[in-house]
Amino acid sequence: MVNSQKNLNIRPVSELRTYNKVLNQVGPDSPVILTKNGYGKYVLLDLEDYEKYETRRISEQLLADIEKSEQGRRHKIEDVRKEFLDK
Repeated sequence: MVNSQKNLNIRPVSELRTYNKVLNQVGPDSPVILTKNGYGKYVLLDLEDYEKYETRRISEQLLADIEKSEQGRRHKIEDVRKEFLDK
C-alpha cells in the first residue's frame, strides 16, 4: 500500500497550481507525495487507501489499549462489591 517504494510519486507542492494533473496521478496503492522546499510535506491518497489506513490505525490502538488493560491488576467481583457496597 502506502509503504511500497516502487509506487512513490513525489511532486513539488507548486504543482498544485495544475491540481487536475496531480490528482490524476493518485490511485489505489499509488499515493502522490508533495514536497515543499525539497522536503516531503504532504501525501495525497486515494480514499480507499485512506480508509484502510484509518481502519488499521484504529485497530492497532484498540489492540494496544486491550493489552495495556490486561496488564493491570485484576480483582474478584466479590472483593469489589465488598469494597464499594459494604461501606
